[in-house]
This record gives sequence, structure tokens and C-alpha cells, in this order.
Amino acid sequence: MARLWQGLAENFVTRGHRVTIICRNWKGMPEKETIRGVQFLRSGGFPQSTNILLDLLKDAVYAIQTVLKLPDADILVTNDFWLPALTPRLNSRAGQVVVSVNRFPKKQMFLYKDTARLAAPSSAVQVAILQQNPSLEPQVCVIPNPIDITNFFPSDTRKPHQILYVGRLHPEKGVELLVEAFSRLQPQYPELSLRIVGPWKDNQGGGGETYLNKLKKMANGLQVDFTEPIFEADELAAVYRSAGIFCYPSTAELGEAFGVAPLEAMASGLPVVVSDLMCFKDYLEEGVNGFSFDHRSKEAVNNLAMRLIQALESAEQLRSGAIYTAQRFSYASIAKQYLEEFEKILETSSTGKQNHD
Repeated sequence: MARLWQGLAENFVTRGHRVTIICRNWKGMPEKETIRGVQFLRSGGFPQSTNILLDLLKDAVYAIQTVLKLPDADILVTNDFWLPALTPRLNSRAGQVVVSVNRFPKKQMFLYKDTARLAAPSSAVQVAILQQNPSLEPQVCVIPNPIDITNFFPSDTRKPHQILYVGRLHPEKGVELLVEAFSRLQPQYPELSLRIVGPWKDNQGGGGETYLNKLKKMANGLQVDFTEPIFEADELAAVYRSAGIFCYPSTAELGEAFGVAPLEAMASGLPVVVSDLMCFKDYLEEGVNGFSFDHRSKEAVNNLAMRLIQALESAEQLRSGAIYTAQRFSYASIAKQYLEEFEKILETSSTGKQNHD
């Protein structure tokens, strides 16, 4: 999220806006600095734990400490839990509040009735918000997350028979489905290989060493390469460019708010195969930039195997559709959508004040 909003903030600055990012203070970093035109103010903050109630309490303390320090602004964008509820009541000078809802809501939407917007990254999250609180419909909008198309771009130096997965190695990500589907394809297509890249440790959101060993046991004797997580964007982009197709078989019905990885793969020229989750429907076009498979079916493994072969066999035809789709999600494009929404908010706010006066 930090990298996402830094990129958007830099785009806002290039369009003539003044942007300040309030963030946690880290040891060795200055309290104030300006990076590519964006001012950073660092203050307070607590490390995250595995105890949700404790984290909510710590976040409440952070929000109370922060809300009165917020600089005067027209718009305040936040993904904090408590800050959207406190700011309209305690610091109206901080601007109209826009909540970036980048996770499925956890019954807290009633707290945000006084905010100007709830920006959902996908139609799936929008639906979840309105199911919890239908009265918020006028405040909810869908603005996708951006991808860095200057870093993720296609290349002709790739392995056409390599299937790539990038993401957490966790049961909810459907990695077992992918390994099992690959095991059924390998005897018929000995040239195929599978590369699995991502964190497996518990403290990184993975399924732990036991789960990793289970996957490796399933992949024993197959052309499957397990790669440690890659955190440098340039290195990760090179991994995408080296593959033939990308697979993201997530089964997390309430865990995938958007799905950036398939879009990064598309920007790198890879057709994608994804599960039938609602969040992917915002950008997946069947037979144009990739395919989806029914992950809920008893035949999920066979469904996935069939889609993988379809994607591999039609990869050249799908590449242009994948690249074209990804262009719509550039930082410049998404920044423009946000700024247009901010203008609507400020116009409505100004009209409301005039009518009140």
C-alpha cells in the first residue's frame, strides 16, 4: 500500500497538486523530507502483531495521536481503521475524508458514514461494502489499484513453456490446485515447467514450513522450481518477462480485494489463468487476455489443467489483449480517476456549504 500511494502521490504532484504523506516513524529516517515533490511527515506508529484486538487498540492510540496533527487539506485519503471515523469529528480542517478500502470490510463500515467517499478497488469490494451497509451507496465508488507499466513491460526473451505463479504460498491461494494440475499435464507435455515465487513463512503471510514441504512433496519428480520471495520490483519484473503464461488460482473468496499480480503479468505480456473470483472479473476477458476456471467445482484440478493448456496454446494471440488491458491500470490513468473523484467531492462540498449559508 505504501508503494501504491507514493506512486499516486507523485502523479498528483506532476499535475500541480500539493501532496503530504503522513506515515509511521522508522528508526534512522527523518521526521520530515521531500521525495520527488511529495512531502513526508513521519510520526508515531506501532509494529503489527498477530492479535487483532491488540492491533485495533494500538491503531486507536495512533489515530488519536495523529488526527489533531493532520495538516490543513482539501482531501484526506486514508486506509487507517479509526482515522476516517475520528477526523470528521475532531479535525474538519484536514479535508474531506476518502477511505481507501483495499481489503474486504470487517463489519466496520458503519463507522464511516460521515466520510466523503469509500474507494473500493474492485466491484467485489463494492458489493461487500453495500451488503454490510446499503445506506453508503452514494459514497461508494470503484477505483482500481494501479500497476507500474514502466517497470512491468513485455519481452521476447521468455520461456514459452513456463507457467509462473507469484504470490503467497498459503492454502487459500490455491497453490496445491496448481501443483496437482501441473502434475497431470507433465506426462503429456514434458517440455512444461512451473515456477512458484513467493513467501512461505508465517510472519510473511505464508502457510509455514509444513505447508511448503507439502507442496514440495507434491512436486517431487516434476519440473517445479520454488523461488524465495522477490521484493525488488526490477527483479520481479524480470521474472514475469521470463515466463510463458501466469496462473493465479486463489480460492480466497473474501481475501482477494483486487489482484495486482495478474495485471502485472499482463503488463509483462503474459496471458493469465485465474480462478472464478469476482475481483478478477473487472479486468479478465475470456479468450482475449486469459481464462478463468471454476475453482469451486469438484473437477477444479481438471478445469485448471484444461485452461492452462488453452492459455499455453493461444499465448501469442492473447499477448496483445493482455498488454492492452494492463495499460488501463497505469499510475497516470488511476491518478486521473482519483483526481476526477476528488473534484466531484469538492464541488458537492462547496455546493452544500452555499446552500447551507
